[in-house]
Amino acid sequence: MRVIGEKLDQLEAIVSRVLQFAKAPSSMHSRWNVAELIGDTLVLIRLKLAQSKIRLEFQPPAQPIHVDVHKGQFQQVLLNLLLNATQAMDQGGSIAVRVGVESHEGGRQVVIDVVDTGRGVPPELAAHIFDSFLSGRADGTGLGLAIAKRILLSHHGDITLHSTGPGGTTMRLRLPLAP
Repeated sequence: MRVIGEKLDQLEAIVSRVLQFAKAPSSMHSRWNVAELIGDTLVLIRLKLAQSKIRLEFQPPAQPIHVDVHKGQFQQVLLNLLLNATQAMDQGGSIAVRVGVESHEGGRQVVIDVVDTGRGVPPELAAHIFDSFLSGRADGTGLGLAIAKRILLSHHGDITLHSTGPGGTTMRLRLPLAP
């Protein structure tokens, strides 16, 4: 058990170094319309959703909402959530992407909810889903949500498991609004 613990710590350190190396400097961040970012990302996954018999719902906000992000990293986070949701729905279902703005901890933030009708996160995993190397799937690496969390934290945002149960899961992304 001690050796396994040491090896996991070593793997965690390697992943941290890789992520630190790949971390985009703030100079690579640009001002983006959230609806366009989401729309561009959904185009990448529409075929897979159709093949999996998953209905997609996204209603862009009435007014443009802007964030200051690295586009590729933001899309990586969103794609990861959409793929996780797809894998939680073996027999098809639906995914809704909802966008809003809220006041949170002294500032205004964009809130993006990814809501699926999948089987939910098992209770024994729910508290640890952002830990590295934790996966609920035999073919999973356990890095997707850990990387998503680190990306959002580096953008002064966050990701949380908002709700989960046998009727589905809601993952919530928060990012500060661009000035």
